[in-house]
Amino acid sequence: MRTNLPTRGVMLGLLAWVVSVVGCGGGGDGMPTASCGFADGEPNNEAASATEYALGSVQQGCLSASTDVDHFLVGAPGDQTGGIVRATIDNVGAGTVRVAVYDAAGGKELGAFVADAPGAPVSFFFAISPGGGARIAVTDAGGATSPYSYDLTSSYAPVPDSFEPNDAQQAAAPMTAGTSLEGYLFAGTGEPSAAYDDYYRFPATAGSVKVSLEDLPTDIAARVFLLTADGSELARVSTGQKGGVLAMQPPMPLATADYVIHVSLWADAPVSFGQGEAMPEHFTRPYRLTVTQP
Repeated sequence: MRTNLPTRGVMLGLLAWVVSVVGCGGGGDGMPTASCGFADGEPNNEAASATEYALGSVQQGCLSASTDVDHFLVGAPGDQTGGIVRATIDNVGAGTVRVAVYDAAGGKELGAFVADAPGAPVSFFFAISPGGGARIAVTDAGGATSPYSYDLTSSYAPVPDSFEPNDAQQAAAPMTAGTSLEGYLFAGTGEPSAAYDDYYRFPATAGSVKVSLEDLPTDIAARVFLLTADGSELARVSTGQKGGVLAMQPPMPLATADYVIHVSLWADAPVSFGQGEAMPEHFTRPYRLTVTQP
């Protein structure tokens, strides 16, 4: 009996047809494909299967259709302060990209940015904390009818806060009465207000004390607490005014002992992500804390 087998050329043609139909960016079955001509990390259509992305690297991506989503897990920085991530979706094909910033778990969208036109880049920034990581998602916003590729690039700048980590009283950074220091009210995007807290411990001699907080960023209202070494509150000051100066002089004299200054936000966390180049002032402007005794 004679069997007619397909020729090699027919088989190759059939394979090319299958690839073109399935597309890149993963179909409903989530299988990795290569319509853009390269393997782009699929399946990453869900936050749970996000592609790991290293800060400072170039990641090629491919959107197969207007419904495709590429999720990326941005690795946490290896420092103790956290810092600012600047990122760009560039070298975009014939589509209009949209990028969203999510909370660390990937379940809540915090903000989204869309390119101005098909093929145009979109630049954005967000804050990231040590050990926290971040998540972003890239999709099409213009109803693309064919696959197109893009590049994700980024840079990272740590916050120059030499007193971190000091977000809890147990980790209070040492300071000396009669001197000033500079610190940052900074935390990763999507983190709670408590993540911005700074604690400082100083040795006091018996007598009065004055605490001042100056040069606050104009996008932050702060408050200051004076605590004993065991965490008991002795005094606090706040005005609710963003960028305002705070001064505290408790009426009761201090004993010769260690005390703690707690600097925190007065209200909700400030905006810590956005599109373009203009940064929130608290990203780059430190406050000045001074403790004086006669």
